[in-house]
Amino acid sequence: MIRETIVDAWNRCYKLGTNPKNPLFTFLSPDDLQLRIEDANELLLAANSFLDNLSLSLREIPHVITLGDREGWVIKIAGNPDDFGGSNSGFCTGVNWSEKYIGNNGIGTVLFVSEPVLICGSDHFGHIYRSFTSMGVPIRDSKNEVIGAIDLIVNNKDASPGLIPMFLFCAEAIEKNYINSSALTAKLQQVDKLLITGSLLSTTIHDLKNPLTIIRGFAQLGEMSSDQDQRNYFQQIVSEVDGLLSMLNNLVGILGREHYQEVYPGDIIQSILTDIKPLTNLSRISLECSIKSQAKVNLHIELFKRAIHNLLKNAEQAMPDGGRVDIEINMIEDKVLITISDTGSGIPSDIKDNIFKPFVHGSKNGNGLGLYMVYYVFNRIHDGRVWYESQPNVGTSFFIEMPAVIKNNAGDKETRLFSLEMV
Repeated sequence: MIRETIVDAWNRCYKLGTNPKNPLFTFLSPDDLQLRIEDANELLLAANSFLDNLSLSLREIPHVITLGDREGWVIKIAGNPDDFGGSNSGFCTGVNWSEKYIGNNGIGTVLFVSEPVLICGSDHFGHIYRSFTSMGVPIRDSKNEVIGAIDLIVNNKDASPGLIPMFLFCAEAIEKNYINSSALTAKLQQVDKLLITGSLLSTTIHDLKNPLTIIRGFAQLGEMSSDQDQRNYFQQIVSEVDGLLSMLNNLVGILGREHYQEVYPGDIIQSILTDIKPLTNLSRISLECSIKSQAKVNLHIELFKRAIHNLLKNAEQAMPDGGRVDIEINMIEDKVLITISDTGSGIPSDIKDNIFKPFVHGSKNGNGLGLYMVYYVFNRIHDGRVWYESQPNVGTSFFIEMPAVIKNNAGDKETRLFSLEMV
């Protein structure tokens, strides 16, 4: 099976015009690479820790581990690329490993055949890779579609059958992690849509109730000043309006039903920061969280997570050249106060008074619903409030205040401080 796969790959390479003695390395610009990384963010987040752990377990063996997106662009590399020629041999991020550029390999060939491949030594079409052994495995989504591939490369003398099950296990773990995280993201996106739809419906219902109340008032006046026949008509109007108002009130009640849990917000935020650490490392952003209160809050956890994610995403976008995000959780009387500060460019002056309104945004790729969702979640869903302070080229701080369920007792839990620094 392996030999047939190699022969087929060589035939494809000949038809594509691939030069076995002179690979055609194609590189992305730094900006285009960043766009690729952002586009494959979920795959990268799902794979990062597993690839790093695999590389750590192979530290005694010179190796390179690569992650390619669905089009063959290398978006992550781990191990010892310089031992294998570095960027001069295509061992770097931002290079395309499709067969037409460098011949058969553990990324391009895997993406073509959609199954694992093993390429040993002289099985490589490109001459510069014939002292290496390459193992490639596809990564699939919940629909069984290939969305990327991982490749482990070692010197021929270090190739061992024992590496194969270890590598396959790593690929399986990445795939499961990706599918689980994608399902959560889809669920949160659905929550966002429902939240926005519910908010717009609630606003519309409120707007409808005002004229209905006026109509009801005029009908009551007409009922008092008319003869019996006309009075019956006005009574019917009052009755119908009351029915409509009752229906609208019931609809508002349905839209307002949420599921809450009494939890420590610091624990939720810590889990969020752990999840986004790989992305902030890529963006050269350090994170620090200081938990000075362990009071519980009645949280709608999914919406809380999404709102915090939105604030952290805005902070990242405000610091394209890297920076710092500080999060602090305090207790002020009977309220929990969460402060999220960045060292970014600040909020543009032309939108500062309207940032919590829908469809107001300061970035080219924004839709103007992120901060509106933040406002809705904390002011409406959690009976709290959110506000901010911002200075141009200094940074922005968002303040979130929510009622605490249980006050913190002195000495109950000590202040905890932890950091997630740049790699």
